[in-house]
Amino acid sequence: MTGDQPGSDRTPGAQGVMAGQLDKPLRFSLVPNIRIQIMPAMAPPHPGMTGPFALLEFRQRDLDLVLLNGMLSSDWVEDPDQVDVYRAAFDEIMATALSLDESRNLITQKRDTFK
Repeated sequence: MTGDQPGSDRTPGAQGVMAGQLDKPLRFSLVPNIRIQIMPAMAPPHPGMTGPFALLEFRQRDLDLVLLNGMLSSDWVEDPDQVDVYRAAFDEIMATALSLDESRNLITQKRDTFK
């Protein structure tokens, strides 16, 4: 998962609630098959700016697919060539985002301001 830094700065709830909400991604970040990275607020343009998508990868690579999320509908991309375009975009997004450790540190700092 890659999220934007301004999203971690929003405080729509009470401070205790916010601290608890930031604990969840910290716990998930310790799971071996989950990557949580934060996109810096001052990051250069990147493919993630075109809209949200989820890349689902399986052991049998020809089963990989992409879920495109829209406000009114969602679409599945199953064509392997098109999935590869999203895979390349996702790789670029991860390379632009903060590292796993930097992201974890930023989330921890934000969480601690709400305690």
